Amino acid sequence: MKLKRKLTRILTPPLCQCGCGGITKPGNKYIYGHSRRTKKFFIKKPSDLDTPFCKCGCFKKVTWNKQKKDWNKYIIGHNAKEQMKGNQYAKGNSHTEEFCKYMSIIMSGTNNFMYGKTHTKKTRNKISEKMKGKASPRKGCKLSKETKKKLSLAHTGKKHTEKNKT
Repeated sequence: MKLKRKLTRILTPPLCQCGCGGITKPGNKYIYGHSRRTKKFFIKKPSDLDTPFCKCGCFKKVTWNKQKKDWNKYIIGHNAKEQMKGNQYAKGNSHTEEFCKYMSIIMSGTNNFMYGKTHTKKTRNKISEKMKGKASPRKGCKLSKETKKKLSLAHTGKKHTEKNKT
């Protein structure tokens, strides 16, 4: 009988007590770091039938959060919409000049996240495709006579090449 127990211990490796199914070192109950794990750690994504809807009220299904091992409450960006609905105190207010100057300094030059970088051709094409069919943000803005004069002076003497004409 004792021989049989010894053989089963030798032949069957000890499994981690947390439930992960990993093999532990002889004499240990857990794999290093597994003793604090809970049952929630091993929850896998449920079926698509159980998918809840976004809490903003749009009736679209939310996605599964891999880090939290749970469903998200909102679709990305919908939480901000929900917060903006109730944010009546921010309406009509603007930043102070002091804050605007501060942000200008913070975001200019080497501090800017895009400093020294350029968009790839693929990214530029994506932006271009997204903007097609939309009106220019400057559409409907009238230029003053003074501005038109400045533009004409700036462009006088420049030669138009075939590359620029298209």
